[in-house]
Amino acid sequence: MRIEEIVEGLEGRREELRKDPGTKASDLLYLEGVQGYYERILRAKREGKPFCWAVMFAPVEILYAMEIAFLDIELHTFYNLLVEGTCDPYLQAAAGHGFPVEICSLHRVIEGMSLKRDLPAPDFIIASSQCCDLTITFGDLSREYARSSFILDRPYRYDEDGLNFYVREIEELVGFLEAETGHRLDLKRLEEAVRLSDRAERRYRQIYHLKKHLPYPLRSSEGFKHLFYFYLLAGTPEGVSYFEQVHRESQEQIATGQSPIGKERFRLFFPLDPPSPYMDLLDWMEKEYGAIVVMDSLSSWWLQDALDPADPLRSLARKGFYNVFPRQLAGPIGDWIDEMVKYLSEFRVDGAIYINHIGCKQGAAATRAVVDALKRLKIPTVVIDLDML
Repeated sequence: MRIEEIVEGLEGRREELRKDPGTKASDLLYLEGVQGYYERILRAKREGKPFCWAVMFAPVEILYAMEIAFLDIELHTFYNLLVEGTCDPYLQAAAGHGFPVEICSLHRVIEGMSLKRDLPAPDFIIASSQCCDLTITFGDLSREYARSSFILDRPYRYDEDGLNFYVREIEELVGFLEAETGHRLDLKRLEEAVRLSDRAERRYRQIYHLKKHLPYPLRSSEGFKHLFYFYLLAGTPEGVSYFEQVHRESQEQIATGQSPIGKERFRLFFPLDPPSPYMDLLDWMEKEYGAIVVMDSLSSWWLQDALDPADPLRSLARKGFYNVFPRQLAGPIGDWIDEMVKYLSEFRVDGAIYINHIGCKQGAAATRAVVDALKRLKIPTVVIDLDML
């Protein structure tokens, strides 16, 4: 779908929710924030302002500080699935162009969108080596559009040498952005963006730890939704407002002593992906079995690092290591397993469902090690092969 159609779809969904008296304020804030993010893209294209494509793990706080509209082309595939209900036309276009069907469907959908020219042309592209190998192929897209690109190279290990290297990478990214836009980065604006990102992140962490409560105060699908919002709106007032509202609603739910699903019977852990094409399965598990997802790798904040607005570039480099998902899939795998084992008892997990995304080299490669660790803890585990899109 084109951006204009995504905006129309989100507006339609907002109208539906406004008419429902049971709609939570956070649900409306979520849709308003995502719609506003897409509208910024349309406005930038209309007014001739800087616009780029970026991967999911780019330091978007810098982009907000420099007033660069961006399309997270990885997350955009999921919003296309959410609004349109399918990505099949793009998968078919990519296959027809010779893209191997064995690779990650997310990247095949991006290629299909590009081939069908359903993506607004960028002024430049920001790619990254984390956490998926295929993100570096976005450089190929930059050549297709005859645009410049920058690839952030994230080191494998989170130590002092790795951190210093990544700080230099981010400094080079800033230089690239200044050259592409013709504007200098205002450090005061960046400090403010990092301050807002830190406020949202602190609430995000608090929400995650509220999930340890019995009964669980949220619905299964909400934890996955939080991740998308944080990646798109870190460094904005909208990001802070949303996570503060979710935190309030979670505390209010805990105060009732009741589960939002009725009777909670089973507490589940999803080590990798949600069943994104079939998210209604989560609602079905809640209704039929009282089974709720209380812990997942997509919204885990397991390290105690924090952002420091007074040292914004180094803070964003640290975030590149402790941020959710790269922390698990970018390695080393021993860190992922050690942290997973540590927290399983705190979240009182009864069972695990490993959604093995077909085509994901990192996730599929980790399956045996993660499942073996769960078996050693005598946690019943099932592995389901599923395509994410």
